[in-house]
Order: sequence, then structure tokens, then C-alpha cells
Amino acid sequence: MEKLNKNQQRRIFALLKDLGVVESRAAFVPQFCNNRTDHVSELTTIEADAMIAGLEVYAKECQIMTDFVNKKHTAPQPPKGVIGEARKYNKDASADKMRRKILHVLGMMGYLKPTGGFDYERINALIEGIGSNNPTKAKFNFLSNGELTAIVTQVEQMYKKTLKRS
Repeated sequence: MEKLNKNQQRRIFALLKDLGVVESRAAFVPQFCNNRTDHVSELTTIEADAMIAGLEVYAKECQIMTDFVNKKHTAPQPPKGVIGEARKYNKDASADKMRRKILHVLGMMGYLKPTGGFDYERINALIEGIGSNNPTKAKFNFLSNGELTAIVTQVEQMYKKTLKRS
């Protein structure tokens, strides 16, 4: 087994210095050589390459987190509506009451999982495709009060039609 070369050793120490963990290198080294040693100088070329690759990935992840914390990277934004504004969860108490009404009616129509509870995948698919009452194709929890009012009426009409068919 060939020992690591000087360039590999310099690269490892440079990465450890960039990460600020030169003093605790003994904790990193064994991870790349199956606990055979805790000294960088005793690594083989293959182990050194593995350690360099691992430290580079770790350094990149640390940089991403640092950028995110320092606001250099922005968090993913919620989907935009037709007008361009971001849709937000409607926390209004009247909206909550209308959502419960829609869930109740859809539950009676069979929009339930076999294991129990509402089948939100099917409910969201129905709500997004409901037509002129939801022109922005918003998901169930992001509907405005006006959209919810129209959808409550539409879902109740759908339920009445299913009762007539039975």
C-alpha cells in the first residue's frame, strides 16, 4: 500500500484549516481508514483521496449553511398565483369553518383513505380542478374566503346530485 504524497497531505490540512478543525483531525482520520490510524501521515493514497473528497463535500455543505444563515441564499418561495403574489395559508376562522364543511361533505362522498382519515391527495386534485370557482388552481388550505364560499356551494350541489343518483 502506497503512502499518501505531500500534495495530498497539504490538501487535507488545508481543508481541515478551512473548516477550523485542524486540532480535532484525529476525530476525522479514522473515518476514512476503518479506524486503522488517527494520523494523517499514516494514510494510504486511496484513503487520502477518500478523505479529501469527504472533506470537500463537508466544506461545501458548511458553506451552503453559512450562506443560508447569512442570507446570501434565499429559502424556496411558495408557488405563485395567477396574479403573481404568493398564496398563503388562510388562517381566518370563517375559512376554517368552510374548510371543515367541505371536508365533511367530501367525507360523506367517500373521499376517505381505507386506513381512515381524509384522502387529501384526492381532495386537492378535486379542488384544483374545480373550474371557475378556483381559477388559480390553489390547493385546499390556500383558498381565499371568496373561493371557499363558492366551493362549499359547489361541493354541496355535487353531494345532492350523488344522493339523487342513489
